[in-house]
Formats: sequence, C-alpha cells, structure tokens
Amino acid sequence: TLDPSGLTALLPGGGVSEKSSFYQMLNLPDRRLARNSRSLSEPIDSLVMLSKQTNGLAFYHRNELLEPLQAILEHNSKFYLLGYEPAADRKDGKFYPVKVRLRRAGKFRVLAERGYLYRQEEGRGRLDYALAFPGLFRQIPFEARTASFRQAGSEVTSLSLEIPGSEMPLARWQDGYRASLAVSGVVLDPQGKAVEQFSLPFEVFLDEQQYRDFRERSFIVYHELRLPPGRYELRALIGESASDQLGAALTEFEVPSRDGSLSLSGLVLSQDIRSSSPDRKGPMFVGAHRVVPEGDSRVRPADPVYVYFQIYNLAGGESGPSGRVHLRLQDREGKVRYSRSLPVTRFNLPGAVAVSHELPLELLHLSAGDYSVEVEVEDEISGQRAEARIALRPEDR
Repeated sequence: TLDPSGLTALLPGGGVSEKSSFYQMLNLPDRRLARNSRSLSEPIDSLVMLSKQTNGLAFYHRNELLEPLQAILEHNSKFYLLGYEPAADRKDGKFYPVKVRLRRAGKFRVLAERGYLYRQEEGRGRLDYALAFPGLFRQIPFEARTASFRQAGSEVTSLSLEIPGSEMPLARWQDGYRASLAVSGVVLDPQGKAVEQFSLPFEVFLDEQQYRDFRERSFIVYHELRLPPGRYELRALIGESASDQLGAALTEFEVPSRDGSLSLSGLVLSQDIRSSSPDRKGPMFVGAHRVVPEGDSRVRPADPVYVYFQIYNLAGGESGPSGRVHLRLQDREGKVRYSRSLPVTRFNLPGAVAVSHELPLELLHLSAGDYSVEVEVEDEISGQRAEARIALRPEDR
C-alpha cells in the first residue's frame, strides 16, 4: 500500500520537511488540532493494517514516491500462486490459519496471507473482508474495550463496544427514528484459531426527544467473554440493515493468569453509576450499585469519572486485610496531576476480594489531551504490590 499524500503539516501553514508529531499536537489547547491529527493518521493506520494482514508492504510519510513505486513494482512482478484443497470438515464461520514455509529459507522470507474465514453461505464476502481488514470499514465508527475479572474461579472478560450517538445510522420511522443493528465478533488466539464467536441483534427505537438526547451521547453494547488465560485478538462488526452500513474494529487483549498472589483486575472508567438490586453479583455490581463503563478512553471533563476495579488475594490478619490503594492521574510526560490514597477497608470486601467504584476523579482543571490513570495496591501484611493503568482522554462530546 502507498499513501500518496506525502508529509502533511498538522499546523495550518506548517512545514512538511519532516514528519509531524501527533503527540506534540495533543499538548496544544486547541482541540481541533488534535482531531485534525487523528483524521490524518486514521487513513495511514488502515493502509498499515491492510499491508500487515496480507503480509505486504506499506509506504507513508514520504514526499519522494519513486523509490516506493519501484519497490512495489518489484514486489508484485515476481510471485508464486499456490493453491490447495482443504479438508472436508471445514466449519462455517471459523478462521483457518495458513502458513507457507520454505524448506531452505536462507536469505528469503515468505510474504503471504495469514489465513481465511470459511463461510458456507453465499453473499458473505463483504463481512469476511471486513473481518479480515477491519481498518477499512468505518461507515459505523466504534471503539472496543476489554477488562478481565475473576468470578467463581474463572476469568470473565467484559467487552464494551461504543458507537457515538452522532454516528448512529438512524432512519425516520413512524413518529420517531429506528435502527436495526447486528453486532458480531470473533476472538482469535495467537495461532489465528477462532476460540469464541458471538452475534447480538439490537433494535433501537427513539422518539423526537430521545433522538435529540441520543445524538449527544453514545450507544454501548456489552458482552462477556469466558476465555482461559492468554493473549487474544478480537475482530468485531456492527452492521445496520436498512442503510447497509458497516463498521469494524480490531483490538488485542490479554486474559491474565492469577497464581494466588496479590493482583488487580482491569480498570474500568465510568461516568454513570446506577442503582441496582443488592442481590446482583458479578463484575460492575457493587452493593446496591451498577457501574456502566465507558466504551473508550474519552470522558466528559465536566462530570466526575469513577474508577472501578477489583483486588484479589489480599492477605488477611486477625482484624482482616490491611493495606492501601494509591490512585494517580498522570499526563503524557509522567507528571502526576492528581493523587489520592485510601485504606482497603474503605472498599467493599467480599472475602479476599476488594471491590471499588468510589474513587472519583475531578477533571475540570485539565486541558484536552492524553492522560493515564494508575492504581497501585499495597498489601501491608504480605508486603506484596500490584498495579494497573488505563488511558484517559478528557474531551467535550
């Protein structure tokens, strides 16, 4: 793939003799510059992803195009076309990895596609292509986020997919608006094997007032994955049937292996704490409250941000667990902009697990940009420590 736009200035009237820095722009007060930077980087990210998934070449941030054009011509003019007949036990919807090796590799290396998604049904080509190259399908833009928790002796990975309300393909229907969504995804292990799949239909109906409110908010889909410890890749699709629009996203995540020592779950950001039945158990439920996670790292600076997490394997003394939780908000340069420390006894303590949703962050004093939230747990009985962090981006929406 080749990006012909060359070097592009992020500042109006800026020079393009060298590659512009996206991260320098995030420190500027004008949010429009940060958005402009993302709009410039997203097409390049798609080209890089396309070349990566097909084991091809990607050329970008260049004003001189002769060298990459010669490299592409050389790359495409000499190749082997190989084919084979797969076994008859192919399963519909399963991803099958394909590896091409040389008996005598020497100075050569193989560039080939990673595999294929087998479909029995006709007319699935567009969906298969979107799963293979999710960066190219952004008609319905959405973000995917995961966080892993321990529940009943096994790991539960909470998945959230967030569509900005302004991007939802809603159509006029009777006295309001309607959208028919199909959300699906496949989880691949490091060998490219599909280990879990899901499909979730949603019907959205809004009246005029709900429509106006909805455009200022987000539509978030939640799903739980039950996977053994390891690294995974999620490929998700969201389609709307009436408009035939399609969006796709790819994210990598890890399900940790907890060996009995002090550890932390994934961190979840929330600006929506709701009342719930005290009998509800599981991730995102604390006492009589339910934590509604944000779909991505963007948060509204005008509202408090709550940090939800679970602490596992706290050592217990005669009077119960003893330790402290340290919360820090850091900017891109690592400067601590906010810190707080609380004893673990301030949290909900079911057994050797501590659960929190009571650590609000006030962001009114922060400018737009990239930050990180770090939680560190100190067990004063065992002397062990554990920490986790999550990205945070204050942004008016």
